[in-house]
Amino acid sequence: MEDKRQITVTVSSAAAGNLLPFQLIFTGTTQRCLPHTNVKRQQCEDEGWQLTCTSNHWSNMETYKQFVECILQPYREQQVKKMGLEEDSKLIWLLDCWSVHISKEFVTWVKVTHPQILLIFVPTNCTSVFQPADVILQRPFKHSFRQQFDSYMTKNIEKQIGEKELKDVKLDTKITTLKPHLCSWLLQAWGYVNKPKMLSRG
Repeated sequence: MEDKRQITVTVSSAAAGNLLPFQLIFTGTTQRCLPHTNVKRQQCEDEGWQLTCTSNHWSNMETYKQFVECILQPYREQQVKKMGLEEDSKLIWLLDCWSVHISKEFVTWVKVTHPQILLIFVPTNCTSVFQPADVILQRPFKHSFRQQFDSYMTKNIEKQIGEKELKDVKLDTKITTLKPHLCSWLLQAWGYVNKPKMLSRG
């Protein structure tokens, strides 16, 4: 079955309850596949989000290196400065045992290029118990995003009902139609889960 999804959202949080910026991975091979620059996209980038792409929208070695360079390492540096710590203070990164995470190439790259980042892996088959994103983030994030989508579709249906016969109502779910709205919906979902007390509890 063909995978109809066109975007991957990498969500992550800190033990203190901070929600880190999102990494958005779209399907495509050039910057043309990203949402057009507008107020909402600029707002995402102002929050430190990284927008990138792969041929199938899946995370891979390159996007995870980008995540470290654009999101994780800047967060570490920000916290070190904020707390007045030594510049080489370590950050512990809790990851699941996904093939890219545990690959020799990625582990070696992190050790060589970012020795201040220490990798610790959630034991196999324990993601639903020990990985914070699975425990506290994924469900409310997806719920909020789905609410934004449902609201958009409901308004679309109501508009068509007011203009046409009910039998003529059609839903356009092509990614080219929905992409201009994605940044807005994701910002809403980000705000919905950006609750330090909830995240630290998780």
